[in-house]
Amino acid sequence: MPDTLYRAAFVLPVASPPIRDGFVAVRDGVVIGVGPIGERPPAGEGAEVDLGSVILMPGFVNAHTHLELSHLEGALNGERGFVTWIEDQLRVRAERPADEASAGIQKAIAFLLASGTAAVADVSNSLATAGPLRESGLHALVLHEILGFDPTKADRVLDQTRAARAPLLETGSAVFRIEVAAHAPHSISRELFALLIADGGVKSIHVAESRAEDDFLRDGSGDWRGFLDRRVGPVAFTAPGTTPVRYLDALGVLRPGLLAVHCVRVDESDARLLAARGAVAVLCPRSNEFLGNGVPPLALLLSSGVSLALGTDSLASCASLDVLEDARFLARRFPRVPGAAILHALTRGGAVALGFEDLGEIRAGSRARFAAVGFEGGPPADPLAFVLNEAVPARGVA
Repeated sequence: MPDTLYRAAFVLPVASPPIRDGFVAVRDGVVIGVGPIGERPPAGEGAEVDLGSVILMPGFVNAHTHLELSHLEGALNGERGFVTWIEDQLRVRAERPADEASAGIQKAIAFLLASGTAAVADVSNSLATAGPLRESGLHALVLHEILGFDPTKADRVLDQTRAARAPLLETGSAVFRIEVAAHAPHSISRELFALLIADGGVKSIHVAESRAEDDFLRDGSGDWRGFLDRRVGPVAFTAPGTTPVRYLDALGVLRPGLLAVHCVRVDESDARLLAARGAVAVLCPRSNEFLGNGVPPLALLLSSGVSLALGTDSLASCASLDVLEDARFLARRFPRVPGAAILHALTRGGAVALGFEDLGEIRAGSRARFAAVGFEGGPPADPLAFVLNEAVPARGVA
């Protein structure tokens, strides 16, 4: 017998077609059955919860965040360009007190839980988010972000970051892990990339996000060159003369399961390469638009066979941490892309990419972590279209 039987006007399992007037039976936090309400098992001693006029889905997966920047909400604008935004972010972040950052992290986590997010990949320089995420109830992958463009300091950077992670690695579990992220191809030296690969590789990297990145890797010019000169000082760098994606592949960074974040400025060759290497393109379209970097080529990535997930990026570059809004953004911009593909990226695609195989769909054996979107009046003719096209907030269930 189930502990709890949820009833909803619609169930979107992801793994199978939508179910009108459906149920999801749960025992010990795990789904044991899903189907039309007429086929529900006897409730026994368990509770039957009628959720009413809602569309019940798997909990969402936010596959790219920077929760430690949450206290910068509303403090920055992207109108002066990507590199200026980065410099402003570094300055404002240094000016803010540590307790403000901690409060922002806690507030952000509470929002994620309330708005239907079940899992998150959080990129952190300080690892300040590790403790709060471990205790949050979210499935969480904390990505310790490494930067280092000076080749003479590569060994030191690696040793320092290993030491920072060491006390936290023993706290890993099936729902909480810490792995390594590299910031970007234009902020890591070749020497440091080589050390990271020898040390097991990286799980995540920002790539093909901005024109400044393109210019720097093509011929060493542009706004990013100026930023590095101001921040690091003159460092010898021979530009590879190719795209960020092909540069990372030449270095051996592209591997199965790599979270290749943004992928705004990719061409057909880049997209085929991402697919061939088994990398996952994590799209953060609202952040990309805010920073004036463009919109990821969703149709090209899908047609090339690239696995997709969605993220919000941080509150320093996005209006909210509601990853459903990023799915809706893509649905509006790409009306010819099937909604099922966007829903998959929002749920199952992200879950698999983060290594949480028991999330992202509603089926026997999956974790009972759900999101629900309500509706008023008669039931929508197409529940998936309603979810992706109506400005109705989701809420977390279970």
